[in-house]
Amino acid sequence: IITGTQYPGSGFTEHMISQDTIQEGKAVSEETYYLGYDPGGESKFAAAALRERSGLLALAACGIVPSVSGAVRFANELSGHPAAAAIDAPLTWSTAPKGWRRVDEELRLRHREHRAKVMATNSLMGAVAVQGPALAMALASHFPDIVISEAHPKLTCVALGVSPGDDPRTRGLRVLQVMRMEGHLPEYTDDFVDAVVAACVAWAAHTRPANWTDLLQEIEDPFLLYPLGRDRTTYCFPSPRQP
Repeated sequence: IITGTQYPGSGFTEHMISQDTIQEGKAVSEETYYLGYDPGGESKFAAAALRERSGLLALAACGIVPSVSGAVRFANELSGHPAAAAIDAPLTWSTAPKGWRRVDEELRLRHREHRAKVMATNSLMGAVAVQGPALAMALASHFPDIVISEAHPKLTCVALGVSPGDDPRTRGLRVLQVMRMEGHLPEYTDDFVDAVVAACVAWAAHTRPANWTDLLQEIEDPFLLYPLGRDRTTYCFPSPRQP
């Protein structure tokens, strides 16, 4: 069962799975949450939260937030502890020509058919390039122990065997299936699906499963700048599949 709650002044609607707060008739305290964000323009800034219980992920909340501050409020309204967050935006900058990061160049090589989906940081709109790092810094300040990762939901889908070109409902249902996730989205839009995929990246960044890697550790790049600090920044991504 999904219930929706509009929080006065917060600018978002939270869709909670009712089982999140009830377990064998008792209140559950201090759930661990994994947050995913898809920054965008007006009415396009999506947020999602997952929780893990008994080895299974479940969609706990999702909504559209009005701003970076609204995105932090979204996390703060959850009933437990945000352990990790992943943001669909570059969390590092490059001083190389045209702003190309080596991680972007590597992903374009690994996924040649979808290389157009990977852009240089200099080419991204401000809603992504500015709000992404701003949100990372705001979350790190508000939740000192939170793990923060960059995410690329469309290429993450490719690496998980999900076509990024499918309609949002098909892509969203496939992500739920591949990640063995309980629950469903209130709306299957590109923004919501990308936020959910980013939340899966946050889960992986925190739990470190063997079939995921940190691209910033894997790919050396002397031209990178880390607005959040190198020790606080990760870029979790599914490992290349073995032939």
